[in-house]
Amino acid sequence: MKTANVLNKRYLSLWVLVIASLILQCWPALASADSRPVNPGASQSTSAVLSYVPSPKTTTAGWEVRPTLIASSRQHVTGAAVANEASPAELTAQVVYLLNQERVNRGLMPLKANADLAAAALGHSEDMALNDFFGHTSSNGNTLGVRLTNAGYVNYTGGGENIAAGFETPQLVMDAWMNSTGHRNNILNANYREIGVGFYDQDDDQSNVRLPDGSLGGPYFDYWTQDFGTRQNVYPVIVNLEAATTDNAQVTLAIYGQGWATQMQVANSSDFAGASWEPYTANTIWTLLSGNGPHTVYVKLGNSYGLEFVSSDEIALTGQVEPTPTPSPTPTPSPTPQPSLPPAGVNINNGQPYTGQAVVTLALELPAGARKVEGADNPSFTGAQPLPVQAQVEWRLNESQAGRQTVYLRYRDGSGQVSPAASASIIYDPVPPTGHVTITANNGLSLLVSVDARDSLSGIAAMEVGLSPDQLTWQTYLTVVKVLLPAGGQGGTPVVYARFRDQAGNESPIFRSDQPATGTQTFIPFVSRNR
Repeated sequence: MKTANVLNKRYLSLWVLVIASLILQCWPALASADSRPVNPGASQSTSAVLSYVPSPKTTTAGWEVRPTLIASSRQHVTGAAVANEASPAELTAQVVYLLNQERVNRGLMPLKANADLAAAALGHSEDMALNDFFGHTSSNGNTLGVRLTNAGYVNYTGGGENIAAGFETPQLVMDAWMNSTGHRNNILNANYREIGVGFYDQDDDQSNVRLPDGSLGGPYFDYWTQDFGTRQNVYPVIVNLEAATTDNAQVTLAIYGQGWATQMQVANSSDFAGASWEPYTANTIWTLLSGNGPHTVYVKLGNSYGLEFVSSDEIALTGQVEPTPTPSPTPTPSPTPQPSLPPAGVNINNGQPYTGQAVVTLALELPAGARKVEGADNPSFTGAQPLPVQAQVEWRLNESQAGRQTVYLRYRDGSGQVSPAASASIIYDPVPPTGHVTITANNGLSLLVSVDARDSLSGIAAMEVGLSPDQLTWQTYLTVVKVLLPAGGQGGTPVVYARFRDQAGNESPIFRSDQPATGTQTFIPFVSRNR
């Protein structure tokens, strides 16, 4: 990080601060760039001003643009109080903690730090710094939705972004964001569950940064990005507002699951040994195991339909008095322990993320010494089933439990020694998609058709749309399509037919445009790039 001397050289002149935010509501998670209203940016000002760029309310065809803030000088701290002597990871973690304080002070749930969102945010901060621009579109033209997907944050139902440049400390940038209505709305959005923060420090920054209005600004040195998101069927647990450490073994847990979970288990180990079901609550107190160092809290949520989801969060316990060891008698020499066995390798359906069939194929990688192989649906191997010692075997998933399922595998050698457990997971989605199709315009030559589909587990992969249920062809899922009418017109009121396929391979029945929707559209799912 930079030293106080470098900072003092920066402060010989005034710098311009620019901060902007983009709010993305819960859908569509992957709207195309050309469907977004253009943000005309902000004009330069000689004093701090807050300008709001109005735009249409969020619909399935657009994004909502939020305010731009301009100030007359870079905000910083001097002397011994230079906060950027901390590492970037420490700075971004402090932003997450300060943000969660703001949320809980207003009765909102805190957000869970997510590594994929953090990677997307860091990449954008670095891109802005190194390529001399300030805005929400990457230097290569990528939008926020593309950046999140490329970073591995997929199957999300909504996202948002705040960016800033010229603030040296987490507190300064959080104060500015909270003092701006649009940025504050992002931070206090009750629909978000996860966050990633990226910070990039460019010591040799110049006054050639392209601003939204086309003018040049800078140098800013410090570039910040906050990326927000919510994923389908992900219910985080947050320990102590995402603080990195605690000196108290009693911690507070914030547990997402409102409106879905009816019961929960909380444990200090992933096998939930000794845990029992209790009524679900969004906030509770939990006691960590004794001893300094990292501690992980695990939460399992369930409901009356048998669905279960597991989440976890980690915090470091510090300041605990370690017990004074008591002298022990000289130990009796024990036999030389046998060397540990290597774990087996296992994957499900060649690594596919989803399946619509309960019977799957396990690909096993077994060492030459493997003699007995067993598989189970739990890490304790309760009710384990023997498996043949071969490269591929069939496995039946729990058909009563939709969602993520994990298979655990281990083997024994000729002497009976047990190997470490290996595991692989897949999302079991036996339910076909639902949706509806509507004709929104008819100019006599073609129809403009609105298509809505949803799938709560694996997401929509493809669709068929046409004027005949017997002449449909699979194509990429789009929410708006044009259907050509036959030459010479078509007698009577035209009817459009549509069918959908999810990423697990389930196909929906055929829907008609002259039939009402069967349910309320609440989710525009992730569209696979691989279909």
